[in-house]
Amino acid sequence: MVGGVAALIVVLIMSNMPSTEVAARRVRIDDEGRLHVPAGTPIEYANVPPASGTHYPISVPYGVYQEPVEEGFWVHNLEHGAIALLYRCNADCDEVVPQIEAIYQELPNAAFGEVKLIAMPYPGLVPKYMLVAWHWQEPMDSFEPDRVREFYGDYVDRGPEHAP
Repeated sequence: MVGGVAALIVVLIMSNMPSTEVAARRVRIDDEGRLHVPAGTPIEYANVPPASGTHYPISVPYGVYQEPVEEGFWVHNLEHGAIALLYRCNADCDEVVPQIEAIYQELPNAAFGEVKLIAMPYPGLVPKYMLVAWHWQEPMDSFEPDRVREFYGDYVDRGPEHAP
């Protein structure tokens, strides 16, 4: 009986873990804390782009942006369990942005009844796309909607604060 319960626990744990392939492309980012500082305060992050750290006490509205958003704002969104989709585009922005907007419209609502994704250009980003959640990054060389859906499903609402 005890062996059966232990086996069931292992199966449940394993079913919530990403596959080896998925785990190989995701990067766990060290904790940089979650201190709030006044908006406009200069912030330096050890990890660029950040996946935690000092940030402003103000979130930005979820959605797809065509201009960069200051890190201190969107890191606050990550703290609330949001996903950031960072992208780099030059001459191809007219192709990149509609693809991101389309996936945004498809994603399911998270806690509090909204899609908790913020997408924005991130100057100097290598590779072309980067998915970011609290403590996690997943780089992509090309836009892959299935990977966006999977990352969103795995990490949305898993930040340290349960908030909109």
